[in-house]
Amino acid sequence: MWVWRYTLTPKRRLSGIARPGLREGAPIRNGDGVADVHPWPELGDAPLDEQLVRLARMPPGGSGFGFDDLLEKLPWKKLA
Repeated sequence: MWVWRYTLTPKRRLSGIARPGLREGAPIRNGDGVADVHPWPELGDAPLDEQLVRLARMPPGGSGFGFDDLLEKLPWKKLA
């Protein structure tokens, strides 16, 4: 799994519940899949470091979240 950390500096408050200050996230790549992990602790998300550790510990080929059966049924298309 490839990870690249970033820090965003909002120019203004993002919402009424958003804490002020820097926002951390990380785009990840695993095989052909990509995603962006950008937690919002104000909404109950785990901190970035904890989420990255959980992702790194997942078994190969499994999401670890119980979505595997659903994902197999969806009409995914591989982009060239």
